[in-house]
Amino acid sequence: MASEHHAEVYRRPPHLATDTALVIDALRDLIETLRTEGEPGRVMVLLEPTCPFRSGADVTACLEELLMDGKDSVATFKQAELNPHRAWVIENGQPSPFIADADPWQPRQRLPLAYQLNGAVYAFRADLLPGDTTALLYGRTGAVITPPERSVDIDNELDFVVAETLLTRGGH
Repeated sequence: MASEHHAEVYRRPPHLATDTALVIDALRDLIETLRTEGEPGRVMVLLEPTCPFRSGADVTACLEELLMDGKDSVATFKQAELNPHRAWVIENGQPSPFIADADPWQPRQRLPLAYQLNGAVYAFRADLLPGDTTALLYGRTGAVITPPERSVDIDNELDFVVAETLLTRGGH
């Protein structure tokens, strides 16, 4: 599809196109390929296809945060679906709070706000990408908060049904 619209397409090497390959390794490979072709690629934006409801405004907000506010990396977040103070760990059949001192029984209004990456937009300075990290957020980081309807991240069949329903109902 990208080629049909005259976009320049780079294919991942087979070892970076597996279920266990890390996105950051594919990005490092792309950065190196661009450099060998004489393109410095100082700023990169990653738009993962599993988060199709991002808006152009979300991309612009990330780039503005990166460039205008002097950040090294920026990503989009949404309010967490499960506050970590309500999470549990179960060891040998015994449940205990995931955060040792957390009180999971507090009303949600008393819990601190928590956010999670939504996978919509990552913007970063390619020349500052550390060689020893698996993270796309590094250095001076920034966050752009997006609403739930633009934060659907399709990781499984249920997520796909939710996305399809939003499209069918005209919710997006």
